Amino acid sequence: MRKFLKKIFSVDLESAIYRNRGVHLVITILGIKFKLRFQLNEPKKRKLHCIALVDAGGIGDYVFVRQYFKYFKQSPLYKDKPIIFFAPSRYSNFIKCYDGQYLDDIIIYDKNAFEFADDLITKLKQYQFDTVIYLSGLHRANNYFGIKLRYNLVKKIKAKEKIADVILETKQATKVQHQNLKIFTKIIYTKPVSFEMERRRQFFEQLLDFSLPQEDLSINPLFYMKDKYIAISAMAMSKKRNYSVDKWIQIVNYLLEKCKTEIKILFLGSNLDYKETQEIIEQTIDKTRCINLCGLTDATFLPILLQNAEFLISPETGTVHIAEAVGCKTICLCGGAHYNRFLPHKKHITYIYPKDFLNVINNNDETVIQEYYCPMSINSVDSIEVSAVKKVINSYLNNY
Repeated sequence: MRKFLKKIFSVDLESAIYRNRGVHLVITILGIKFKLRFQLNEPKKRKLHCIALVDAGGIGDYVFVRQYFKYFKQSPLYKDKPIIFFAPSRYSNFIKCYDGQYLDDIIIYDKNAFEFADDLITKLKQYQFDTVIYLSGLHRANNYFGIKLRYNLVKKIKAKEKIADVILETKQATKVQHQNLKIFTKIIYTKPVSFEMERRRQFFEQLLDFSLPQEDLSINPLFYMKDKYIAISAMAMSKKRNYSVDKWIQIVNYLLEKCKTEIKILFLGSNLDYKETQEIIEQTIDKTRCINLCGLTDATFLPILLQNAEFLISPETGTVHIAEAVGCKTICLCGGAHYNRFLPHKKHITYIYPKDFLNVINNNDETVIQEYYCPMSINSVDSIEVSAVKKVINSYLNNY
């Protein structure tokens, strides 16, 4: 019976393909092949219980609240809960640069007050919010667009507790204010004082339930233009042009050991490079000297940053071409594609190639070299040995 069934029915497990949790099976019945596909649902991830902070308004309002974010992890009420900050795009990079260490995620909103974008709705579903804290103090008619936008965002976020900061400016609140307060489960009242920083301290003290010191508006810039720094553009769009994270960690640690303590490492790139670059920084011997500017500066500033750099280390990307244009000394990690076509030719650019491609150049075989004019012929940049990069770095540092 089994032999008979095998003749008429078989499942080709060898042909099973797993792609994005989809299963492809080839079933043969009476010699006829049928292809079946099953899509398995992703297992539901356990949502974290989070705190939502809805921004205070403009960047001028924001600087009065940012100094108190560090105290959330000390509060018995909130110390174990991730903090998700809702911010407008116009200064979200500022928040990421200067206060990202205290926030677990930054969600950007900028759409119509009543019709939020799909990506924002998707983000909201990723978290389970226990508490929403509305940082824009309610104290007047609150009828201009920015207030409506934030107010409707608070309504949109599902949470058991919604807390508002209300300023007791007059004895009678406006009708609009009364309407706005209906969505909140808790109101923290503060009195207007001579300086807004003190009023905010009173608010956070009641919110966090422990005494807080008086803070000021001080901001420590990421770096000063008079600082000395080495620029690194660690990532490229093409995988074959990328140097691995592990190798970059070795290079950065080598720079930190060899260079004077006042020399910093500035990482340049797009917002797509931020996460991997941060991974590099977190594993260095001194992350206080490493500054991640990926996605936080407009390309307009690249010429300024590169012109003032001691030198640049980068795989072959557009950053190398800009560095050439402003006269920045550069160590370029290159696989050899488009050999001699796009590569800068000036003396202040030093190329490091994989050994295989170096042999091609040294043999000077024009027929073989011409094959490298095609982008598909590129050798992997990751095959470049760390020792080869360190050797060139030494030659650069010896000139100081």
